[in-house]
Amino acid sequence: MDSSSRQTLSEMFVHLDKWRKMRKAKKRDPLKFKWSQFHLSVVHGYVLKLNLTPHSDLLTRAKLLNPEFSNLVPENTAEYDHKVASLTHALQEVFVVPEKHQLFERGDEDPVDKNGMIAAFMDMLLRLLHNRPGSVNPIEDKIDSLRKLMRFLLAVLGHDQQTHHLFLTEFEKVLNKAGSVVHFIIFSTDSISKAAEEAFGALLRRMDDLKSRIIKRAIAEPNATPKTAAGDSLFIVDSLLDDLEDLLSREDDVTAHVKDQIKMLQQELRISISLIKDSRLPGMEEYVMRLAYEAEYLINSFLVGDASCRYFSINLSHVINKIKSIKSVIQGSESNLDIVASKFEQLSIQNKSSSNVEDVVGFEDKELEILQYLDGGSENLTIVAVCGMPGVGKTTLAKKMYNHPSFIHKFDVRSWCVVSQNYQMKNLLIDILVNLKVVLDKEDMLNTGEESLKVVIHQILFKRRYLIVMDDVWDSEAWNDVQACFPDNENGSRILLTSRNRKVAPPDSIICELPLMSNNNCWKLLRKKVFQDQPVPPNLKKTATRIARKCRGLPLAVVVVAGILSSMNKQDSTWRKVEGNLAKYMHAGEDNVMMQIVELSYANLADHLKPCFLYFGVFPQGEQILVAELLRLWIAEGFIRKEETTRPERVAEKYLMELIDRSLVTVARSRSDGGVKDCVVHDLLHEFCLKRCKEENLHTLADNNYSINKKHQRLCIHDFTSSPRSPLFGLHIRSILGCFPTSGFLNMKLLRVLLLQGLVSYGSLNEIKHLYNLRSLAIGYGLSSPQLEELKLAFLSSLVNLEFLQVMSQFYLVCIPSALARMKKLRYINVNTQVYFGEESSSQPNNLEFLSKVTIRDLNDENMLKCSPNLRELKCKCFPLVVEETGELRYPDFSCFTQLELLQLEGSFINTIADINLPLNVKELTLSGLYLPWEKISVIGGLQNLQNLKLLFGAFDGEMWETREGEFQQLRVLVLKTVYDLREWKVESSDHFPRLRWLVLDDCQHLQEIPAAVGEIDTLEVVEIKGYCQETMMKSAEEIEKEQREAGNDGLKFHLHKIIGLTSETASSFFLSLLS
Repeated sequence: MDSSSRQTLSEMFVHLDKWRKMRKAKKRDPLKFKWSQFHLSVVHGYVLKLNLTPHSDLLTRAKLLNPEFSNLVPENTAEYDHKVASLTHALQEVFVVPEKHQLFERGDEDPVDKNGMIAAFMDMLLRLLHNRPGSVNPIEDKIDSLRKLMRFLLAVLGHDQQTHHLFLTEFEKVLNKAGSVVHFIIFSTDSISKAAEEAFGALLRRMDDLKSRIIKRAIAEPNATPKTAAGDSLFIVDSLLDDLEDLLSREDDVTAHVKDQIKMLQQELRISISLIKDSRLPGMEEYVMRLAYEAEYLINSFLVGDASCRYFSINLSHVINKIKSIKSVIQGSESNLDIVASKFEQLSIQNKSSSNVEDVVGFEDKELEILQYLDGGSENLTIVAVCGMPGVGKTTLAKKMYNHPSFIHKFDVRSWCVVSQNYQMKNLLIDILVNLKVVLDKEDMLNTGEESLKVVIHQILFKRRYLIVMDDVWDSEAWNDVQACFPDNENGSRILLTSRNRKVAPPDSIICELPLMSNNNCWKLLRKKVFQDQPVPPNLKKTATRIARKCRGLPLAVVVVAGILSSMNKQDSTWRKVEGNLAKYMHAGEDNVMMQIVELSYANLADHLKPCFLYFGVFPQGEQILVAELLRLWIAEGFIRKEETTRPERVAEKYLMELIDRSLVTVARSRSDGGVKDCVVHDLLHEFCLKRCKEENLHTLADNNYSINKKHQRLCIHDFTSSPRSPLFGLHIRSILGCFPTSGFLNMKLLRVLLLQGLVSYGSLNEIKHLYNLRSLAIGYGLSSPQLEELKLAFLSSLVNLEFLQVMSQFYLVCIPSALARMKKLRYINVNTQVYFGEESSSQPNNLEFLSKVTIRDLNDENMLKCSPNLRELKCKCFPLVVEETGELRYPDFSCFTQLELLQLEGSFINTIADINLPLNVKELTLSGLYLPWEKISVIGGLQNLQNLKLLFGAFDGEMWETREGEFQQLRVLVLKTVYDLREWKVESSDHFPRLRWLVLDDCQHLQEIPAAVGEIDTLEVVEIKGYCQETMMKSAEEIEKEQREAGNDGLKFHLHKIIGLTSETASSFFLSLLS
C-alpha cells in the first residue's frame, strides 16, 4: 500500500473520531453507535499493517467521503450518520484473516508468514473485545467464551507452530467467523437477532472442538521445541529457576494442581544445567535455553488463563522429559570428548591489548617467495598482495622488498604510498608522483585535477619498468581509483600492496598470506608481556608454553591472553583453565581484529555477566547511563541471580564493578561515597553489543521497517522520529523501551519491562494492568490523556510481579492506594509530581524501598508511611502534625526507618515551630522549607552515618549557625543553597568536620565569610562558590586559598562562579531590569 493510500485511510479515521466527538457533545444517538475512539485506534493500527489494493471497498469509500467530512461542523453531524455507518460497515473488509499479499511487506529479510498474519489479526480482535461497549449484555457470556477460546488459540500460535500448520485451514475458518462477530459487536448499529445468536453459538462449539483436537494431538505427539533467541548465556535458565521458586511459594488455587510438575521441572533444570556447565558439550546450552524459553511461555500462558490446565500439563510434561534426556546425552558423550572446557575464573582483565606488537619476526621463507614473484616470472604487469593481521609485519616486509639491493637497479622507477582507511584520491596520486622523484611545482600539483594527475603518472611509467608499493589498503575502491595509472608495459613491472583483507586484492593477483608468528616467537612475546624481565616460574612454564602455542601465531591474541594471565594468580591450575578455553577463539575468521579482541574479552566473561554487558546495546551510543536505572533494568530483566543474604541491587552493583574492572565499562561520574553514578561504554564496545545482539536476537532497534513476524525478545526506540507508525505486537517480546505507540500490550504475556517515553492513553492503561509478568513499568500521563483530576494507580494492583514503578505525570496528582503499596514484590515507586496516599488506612507492612514525592498531610498519612519499614530512599513533602496530648506541632517521625539511607524532606514553607526526629542511619539528607531553628542542627550533626548534607531554601530559620565539637564526624559533602537568612557561620575547629571533602556555597547572599577553620580541614578537596554572595565571603575564600598554598596544600581547589553584591533586597529590581 502506497503512502497516499495510507494517508487516505488515516484521514478517514481522523474524520470518524472528529464526528464522534461532535456527536457526543450534542447528546444525540438515534442509530446507537457503540464504538469509541479507542476502537478506531485499534483498527487503525492494524490497517496500517495491511497492503490494501486500490480496488479495496474501504479505500474507495474513504477517498469518496474524506472531502465531505473535511467540512464537518457541529450543526450538521446528523447528516453524516448514514455515511459513517457506511464507512464502519466497510471496515468488515479487514475483519478477515489477510492473505499473504495483503500484509504490508517489511523487506526481503523478514518474509511474511501465516503465523504472523493470524497473530496480528487475533490481537486486534482480542483488544476490541477486551474494551467492548457495555451494551451487549444479552450475549455477554458468549463473548467471554469467544475471548477465552481465542486467547487459547493465540497461545498455541506462540508455542506450537506444527499444530497450527496441521489445523491451518480450520484456524482461518473459525477466525474469519470470529472477525465477523467482533465487527458486529463493535461497529454494527443493529440489535442482535436470534439467528445471529445461534450462529454465534455454533462458532463457539466449532472453536471448542478445535481446542479439543489440539489437546489430543499434544497428548499423542510432543511438539518440536520452538526456536527462540539462542545466545550463549544461560541467564534465562537462572531467571526461570527464580520464577519457579516464587511459584512454589504461592498459596492459591491457580497453581495448586500443577505444583508437582513445577517442582519436577525445577529439579530437572537444576540437574541439567549443572551437567551442562561442567561439560560444555556443543549444542547443549542452546538446547536447554530453548527448553527454558518454552517452559516460561507455557507457564505464563497458563497463569494468565490463556492455556488450559490440561494443555499446560501435557506440554510441560513433554518439556520435562526433554530436559531429562539431556542427562543421558551428556553422560554418554563425556567419555568421547577429547577436551572438556573449563570456566574462566572471574578475574579482572587489564586492557593491555595493543596493535603495536614488538619482535614479530620469522618470515624468511615468505620473504624469499615474494622476492621470486617480484624478480622473476611473467613479463606482464603482476600484482602481489601481502595480506595478514595488523602488526604481523606486512609493512616491514614491504619496506624490505622496496629497498632490496637487487631492485634498486632492476626497476627504472619506484614509488611508495600509504593508502590507509580514510584516503583521499588526490593526495594518494600526489604521493605516488612525489615518490617517483618527479620534479613538479607543488602548487601546480595541488591545482591539477585528479584525472590529469593520473595521466601524468601513466606517462611517466609508460615503457618503463616500475615497482609501486601501496601500503595499508583497506578496500578495493582505492585500487579501482588508481589502476588506470599503471600501464602494462610487458617488461616485468610489479605492484606490491599490503592489506589486512585479502578480498581487497584485484583479480588475478598473487596472494601472499604473511605467516603468523612461530610458536617460539609467540612464547617470547607472551613471556615478555606477562613476566617482563623476571624469570618464568618453573610450575607455569609448560602451561604457558602451551598457551602461547594455542594462540596460533596471532600477535594480538598473545597480547590479549597476556592481559588475562597477568591479572591472575600464578597457579598452574588457574592457567590450565585458561588454556582449555582458548582454541575456539583463535579460529575466528572476522576481518575486524578489534572485534576479535572484544570477542575474546566477552568470551572470558562469566555467564551471568554476558547479558549484562550486551544490554548496553539498548542505550544510544555514547550516552552516559545512570547506574541506578541500569541496575533496576538488569534486575527486572532477570539477569541478576538471587542471593539469600544480599539485596538484588548490591548483587547487580557487583556485576557492574566486574565489567568495569575488565575495562569493558567506563566510569563517567562518581558518587560522593566513591560509588559509580554514571557509566558509559566505548563506541567500539557498543558496536559489538549491537552486532552480537542482532546475531542472537536479544534485542531489536525497531522502526517503521519493523516486522511483526520477527522472533525477538526486546524492542527499543531512541527517538520519536523513527517510532513505528502502528502499535507493535509479538508473542515473545520480553521488553519494550523507548518511544513506541502506547497501545497494543494486551497479549504480550511475557513482557517484563515496559519503559515508555511519552504519554499513554487510558486504553493503554487498561491493557497494561493485564501484564501479569511485568517487573518494571514506566509510563507518562498528561494533557493528551483523559482529563482527570488525579491519576489513581489502583488499577496496577493486579501486577503481582511488579518491582519497579515510575510515573511521569503532567499536572495531575497521583494517588497510591494501600492495595498498591501492599504488593509483595513492589520495591520502588518514583513519581515526578505530588503523590498522596488513598483515604483507606492500612497497618499491613509492605516491602517498599524507594518512594518519591509522597505528601504527609496528617496522622493517617504518617501511619501509611510507617507501613514501609524497609525504606532506603524517601523523598517527601510534609506538613506539621498536631500532638493530641499537648497540642504542640511536630513533623512526621522518621526515626523508625532504621534502613533509610537517603532522605529528601520538604516542609510546607510555613514558618512554624515544630519538632523533628530523623532516621539515625541516614547517609544523604536534603532539607528545605522546614524553618527549623539553627539550634536543631545538632540533631543532624549527631547522625553518625551522615555523609552528604544539603540545606536548601527555608531549611533553617535564623542568622547564625555555630557548630559544636563531635558533630558531623562522617560528613563528606556539605551544600548550602539559597540559605538566605544565614549571615554568620561559626566553626571553632577543623575537628568539627574532620572528613569533609567538598563544600558548596550556592546563592548564600548574606553569609559574610567562610570560617577560617574550614580551610584547615585536612580532607577538604574543593570549595565551590556559586550565585550571589557578599564580597567579604569572597575575600575570606581568597585568604583561605592563599594560606593553604603557603602551607604547601596545593590539593585544595576553589571553584568560583559568583555574582558579588546582589542581595535579596535588590534581586527583584535586578530581574525587572532584565525583563525590561
